Amino acid sequence: MIQYILLSLKYSAEAYATMGNLFADLQQQHIQNKLNERILQGIIDLLSVLELLGIEVNSNVIISKLIVYSDIIAENEKETKSINSCKLAS
Repeated sequence: MIQYILLSLKYSAEAYATMGNLFADLQQQHIQNKLNERILQGIIDLLSVLELLGIEVNSNVIISKLIVYSDIIAENEKETKSINSCKLAS
């Protein structure tokens, strides 16, 4: 009986830890998405101002390129973080 209680406590603790990590990950994703939306809106506003100033800008092309290159930038950031963590570990 005691063994069952200890195993069930261990299982419950592991389940709660996993749920906590899940919510932390969801919160981080939500923050990242909101930040991405704000950055994109800032870029759109900047392009609008440039158009008002008479500078010819093709917003669709610029935004498409930003989306395409965002994957490359994200990969570079991951590599940089892994390199920095390796340097810190040694």
